[in-house]
Amino acid sequence: MRAVLLDASPPANDSCRQGADALRRALVDAGHAVECFGLSELPMAPCRGCFACWTATPGRCPFPDASEMVTRAVISSELAVWYSPLRFGAWSWIAKKALDRMICLVSPHFDSSGLTRHTGRYSHFPALWGVGWLPEPDPEQTQVFKRLVEHNAYNMRAPVWEATAVHGDRPWSAQRETCLNALAALSRTSGAA
Repeated sequence: MRAVLLDASPPANDSCRQGADALRRALVDAGHAVECFGLSELPMAPCRGCFACWTATPGRCPFPDASEMVTRAVISSELAVWYSPLRFGAWSWIAKKALDRMICLVSPHFDSSGLTRHTGRYSHFPALWGVGWLPEPDPEQTQVFKRLVEHNAYNMRAPVWEATAVHGDRPWSAQRETCLNALAALSRTSGAA
């Protein structure tokens, strides 16, 4: 399976970067062809909210930067993996900035069957796996994160999704094992969006 890893690890947080390494290794060990993007290193501006990617240049942001390459990789993949440290159970600003730039993948029209969301611009959307990093276990943040990923998956039209928290107080091998277990759960298509 072709996977894209969107890594929002901050450059100065070695423990968080270790979690990203365990995640990347789990993906490779599970047989995925992985394309990685270090989001903190990419020249990517925040979304301007102009909606030109919906109307003027459908499917493409009119302000070229690294988001074009990342967006193309996401829609071409079978599994989009978002990795970020969590703050109050939510994505970091680096991950959120990149998520906002994915708005061009959906159309401006609405689908009103069930919860309202935008219709898809493409016939295929990748599965979504959100992986949050915490310095130590925090059940409340983990629960908030799962709800957030569920809604992200719904809005991004992911056919299946999974949300996982890895903890910096655990050794690298335990973080990798957590990721492998989550991948197995994802392959059983739990949490259909």
